[in-house]
Amino acid sequence: MIANTRLLRNSSGELGAYIGFNLSSPSNIYKVGGGNDFLKEAVYHQLCYDVEETFELDLNSLLSDYLRVSEELKGRLSGLRRRMAKDGLVLENDGDGYRRTLRLLIGMGVLPLASSRKGDVMTIRQDFERVLEMLMQMGERQPKTEYKNVVNSYRDYFYGDEVLETRIGMICAAHRVLEYYDGYRTTENTYVTSEMLLSRRMFFPLDGFWTEDEGKSSVFWKFEKLENSYHLYRYQVDDGNKVISYRVYLVVFQRLGDMLVMEVLHPEYIEKVLQNERLTGDEHAIYNVTIDDEYRPRLLEFEENMVEKHWFQPRRLMRMKDEQQIKKRLESERYEKRNEFADCEYTVDYGVLMLSHDSIFLDRKAGGLYRVPKSLDESLHLVKLEDLAGECFFKGKTFLAFDNQLLYYDVSDEEKLSDLGIEVMMDEDEG
Repeated sequence: MIANTRLLRNSSGELGAYIGFNLSSPSNIYKVGGGNDFLKEAVYHQLCYDVEETFELDLNSLLSDYLRVSEELKGRLSGLRRRMAKDGLVLENDGDGYRRTLRLLIGMGVLPLASSRKGDVMTIRQDFERVLEMLMQMGERQPKTEYKNVVNSYRDYFYGDEVLETRIGMICAAHRVLEYYDGYRTTENTYVTSEMLLSRRMFFPLDGFWTEDEGKSSVFWKFEKLENSYHLYRYQVDDGNKVISYRVYLVVFQRLGDMLVMEVLHPEYIEKVLQNERLTGDEHAIYNVTIDDEYRPRLLEFEENMVEKHWFQPRRLMRMKDEQQIKKRLESERYEKRNEFADCEYTVDYGVLMLSHDSIFLDRKAGGLYRVPKSLDESLHLVKLEDLAGECFFKGKTFLAFDNQLLYYDVSDEEKLSDLGIEVMMDEDEG
């Protein structure tokens, strides 16, 4: 089945060279190892190991699901394709396993049934493009996530590699993107995904100033620890005109297995999220990070994890040995300080005060509190006292932010509050 479907390589010649057997004729496919069952098992065991190492897929489970879906679709394939043409993608999740992914790819005609003997794959790039384009269209349903960058990362990483640009690579890419899609498909799923990501967050003693170059530089960086993330300031000093231009990124470090990953959010990200604008995919940057010493870090090195972003360029940051010069400039009234993204400035005051069976009570900076009905969204029933929820102030407007759900409600005036069913409750002595 592995050979006939060209699952691991695009041609029998490539597969034969990979496993060390001549597969130039169909009959030879069944003679791998000759009559030596031990050798056959050894070859298969090695294939399973290689697939796990390269794609993090379980080849046994994949082949089992492939056979099951193929049997299910025998005589029904045309019906599935008519349904897909009429109703769009078939997105039912079968739980753990690869069945949904396989059903989609077989339905699209880019993956054959398990019994196929159609021969070598001649159109893998076109097939891959069709799949990624289909997945990209799904991203229209998730305007507030990193979805498009996730899809594009597979195109950049897989294309041009004999091992990756294959049918199993296509299955892997589709399966991983669909997993990501599921993580944000509903606000309840988004909440669960956020909880998982929060559990992976890492913090390091990064206080102080950093530079990209140990020599003379006009660009400096500074980390500021927040409750669940960092602000990363980039300062550009113009001594001649006595101007310090700066911008502020939101930064999160996460431990993913043995990798440390840094997510950087552009200053314009929060504006788009609060105003329900569709993200283009250019608002996030993700990097693999190497730290010289997690307890006393002095060197951070970055490598692109997804699509490179032109707005975040440093490949390494070194802790400054002498911070006094930049500190004096920042404190000096002789230097004008200019925020390059002043229109994107915002403040957040998190504070879940109480929970009842039907309401969430949030602190209100102007006095009193907000009573938010949980009926506004199903995911609000999941809110806990320690959640990232509270008031967000942006461009003269007030929002109630539920970061774990990516929910943001404009409560800037009485009409908006009334429409949402949100009540402002004042203390008796406040009137």
